Amino acid sequence: MTTFGNPRTSQRIDPHAYEALKQAIAYTTYYKNAQRSLLLRHLGGEAFETAGLHLIDFSSGFKIQNADKVVEALQVKEDRLRDTIIDLLLSLSEMVEFPDIEGLEEPKRSENLRRAQLSVEGLTRFTQPFQQMMEKRARIEEERRQEESQRERKRLFRLRLGDMKQRLLDMHQADNPQQRGRDFEDLIYDLFDLHDLNPERPYNLPGEQIDGFVQIDRFGFIVEVKWEQERSGRDIADIFRAKIERRSRVTQGLLITQAGIASTTLDTYSVQSPFMVVTGMEIYSVLDGRTDLRRMLETKKDHLSQTGSCFYDYLKQH
Repeated sequence: MTTFGNPRTSQRIDPHAYEALKQAIAYTTYYKNAQRSLLLRHLGGEAFETAGLHLIDFSSGFKIQNADKVVEALQVKEDRLRDTIIDLLLSLSEMVEFPDIEGLEEPKRSENLRRAQLSVEGLTRFTQPFQQMMEKRARIEEERRQEESQRERKRLFRLRLGDMKQRLLDMHQADNPQQRGRDFEDLIYDLFDLHDLNPERPYNLPGEQIDGFVQIDRFGFIVEVKWEQERSGRDIADIFRAKIERRSRVTQGLLITQAGIASTTLDTYSVQSPFMVVTGMEIYSVLDGRTDLRRMLETKKDHLSQTGSCFYDYLKQH
């Protein structure tokens, strides 16, 4: 059996494959208009016209004669239509239903159905190398689409980070401290959302305030977000510790403080701290694209677990 040779090259399609294609075009339909429709459906209108098949009068002559004209026209245009011809070879070789033949009365139905099946079987002998080539091409195309999608996601990710960074810069110019605090909290939870940390935003119920919550490396942390003019002191830290301890013994906290944390507070919570601290400068570094939020939080979590200290200076260490 003659083969295609190396399917990765652009060598000419084997003439024996074209002969098998001619048989399939001729015998997988019974009516002449069905033959034309079959080709138009599998080739597409543009390729159908590029090959000049629209000039063939499918209503006259025998179907095998029309099939011969079709194959001759495709061979002439092979340089332009090679991939389309290969698609036609593959799609006809996969045919298992022949609608207009199925509708015939016996014995025509059985005779023509058998002829159609044999023509398809004859075509399949030539299609395996091209099937492998097309599967490889499909894998390459899928990889390319995934790479493009990933690049687009990264582009949009950077755009959102840039928007958040500008929001943070605008907050420094805001006059209303209460509104600024709320805006800073919204920004933090938007940042958690962007990094798929499954945050739960804080909200109020009658007589009760529900704390914000975030997952870091499968561990849950209640969240406190503060925008203060001065570094967070013992009062803020002690209140947050009490809130954490009311939840459960295994609950930990994440204190995000724009101004940072006072040295005296750091000394007090340098051992057995129930919470860890993220500073405004560290948040800015994330928004500026210099620091990965997930990696930073996981590093701080590990530091808290290993040392009991509330603060790991990520920017200084990385």
